[in-house]
Amino acid sequence: MGNKQIGAKIREYRKLKELSQINLGDLVEVSYQQIQKYEKGSATLTVDRLFQIAGALEIPVSALLTGTEGFEAGESKLQYSVAYLSRVETELIQLLRKLPETETVTALAAFIKTLL
Repeated sequence: MGNKQIGAKIREYRKLKELSQINLGDLVEVSYQQIQKYEKGSATLTVDRLFQIAGALEIPVSALLTGTEGFEAGESKLQYSVAYLSRVETELIQLLRKLPETETVTALAAFIKTLL
């Protein structure tokens, strides 16, 4: 897998996390221009930087290094991101699914949106 493919995956995961290049750069202590170079594949990532970026994106490094499946093969962003839910996120979804579809669920969703 080359720099361009890894860069494309960084970009997709960054967008899934709703981070700007500036935000990601701040998290890994590089400029947004450097993040831009990584995403375009015009700069080579060191192993250390790859681990820093994966950590900032809260994904395993392997997610950035495995094949070209996923988005390029037409998999939806939702399907791709569900594979990397945290334990707490998974538990929350399971609990929500146990609730009957009522006004309570709708109100709970509205409340969560107010927290964001």
